[in-house]
Amino acid sequence: MDGAVLPVLPEPPGPVVPQEQGDVPDDAPPAEEETPDSVNPAATQGLARARAAADEAAVAGRVVSDTSLDALASSGDDGDRETLIGLALAADPPRIDRLLKVARDTKIGGSLRATALYAAVEAAEEDAGVGAAVADLSVDADVLVRRTAIELFPRIGARGADRAIQILRAGDYPAEFLAPLARAVAMSEKALDFLLGPCDPEAAFAVIGALAEMDADAVSPAARENLLARLPDIVRPLLTAPEMLLHTDAFGACAAGGHATFLRGVAVNSSLPTAIRLAAAYAEMDDEACADGWPSLFAGVLADGRNPVELLRAVLDRVPSEVLADPGVRASITTLAESHPNAWLREEARAKLQIAPTSTPDSVLRVVSAVYGKDGATTDVTDVIRSMVVGGRLVVEAGNDLAGDPLVGVVKDLAVTYVWKGERRTRTIHEYEVLTLP
Repeated sequence: MDGAVLPVLPEPPGPVVPQEQGDVPDDAPPAEEETPDSVNPAATQGLARARAAADEAAVAGRVVSDTSLDALASSGDDGDRETLIGLALAADPPRIDRLLKVARDTKIGGSLRATALYAAVEAAEEDAGVGAAVADLSVDADVLVRRTAIELFPRIGARGADRAIQILRAGDYPAEFLAPLARAVAMSEKALDFLLGPCDPEAAFAVIGALAEMDADAVSPAARENLLARLPDIVRPLLTAPEMLLHTDAFGACAAGGHATFLRGVAVNSSLPTAIRLAAAYAEMDDEACADGWPSLFAGVLADGRNPVELLRAVLDRVPSEVLADPGVRASITTLAESHPNAWLREEARAKLQIAPTSTPDSVLRVVSAVYGKDGATTDVTDVIRSMVVGGRLVVEAGNDLAGDPLVGVVKDLAVTYVWKGERRTRTIHEYEVLTLP
């Protein structure tokens, strides 16, 4: 690199200011609000200052050589080392070896090391040596270096996801590292494997939350679609965890995936706390992806007068006018209005019926048979499917919750034969798909 001339870079914010480990100078550019894939302000601002120093050198026509870089590295001045980072990044090609040497040097301040690691990823995120350094420094003794490495996991692909999963499973991390670790897993194609495997509930909820916040194009469409399809399998084991009460937003992700049947099952499950049941109901009510399941949800919750009054009142209040015409919903509300022991609830049910449009069904849905399985390994689920017909409507998600798994490891089918308007028909859907009749 002797004799190389630096290119002129765009003017970055902030001057080059020497600093002690972890310090942020008073005149540094203000930290921007972090985004889900951002790197912490200390490393971000350090990189901005390093680029500024390189820009000043380029404007001055300064020639950069190995000798001059060695002099900056050995000066003992943090400002010179920051300049070294900028020069190494601006070189053509970038001096990755110099950046990683600074990042791994435990004798200098953590903010400089974090800046150098960030610069190395900016220069060559697909470089194997850079990926190895990010993975190695995620367990560094310096907390800023460790945090920066973890925040850079999504940039180094599968290696970063594997390391994040390893750390989460071990549980050896400060609480403030949970969010960036979860983002790294959520942005990878290994999120589903992590969530279906043994993991701490807090870690699972953090990954689900990160998925909900992420742009749709943050992961491959196939991986995202597969994960959304399996969300009920992920959330179901967490329903009884104490942490569930703090993370009911996970139901929102289920609703976005169209899992109306699963959410209805939670809402009518009398063994779960009312707050969880209500959160599942609200998630389904608030998402148009579950609109086909609304009549079954309202009829199912309101049909059981033994439910807590606060649950019944909350759900009754949210019944939209277009659903009030459903015969099953109307019948459930009528029962509340006529016989529920709570006077306030009876009055509210009567008021709801007064605004309900009348509708007389001209036909009845009748389930003849239902079979779940594949390639001869099937289970008769007729009685289960019949019990799910509410208000003349069936909304069911094909899955092992119907009657176990008749063929492990294979995507199965649900075939339902029914009679509607005097005509016998059969509908078949694949596992994780939702069938709505009529």
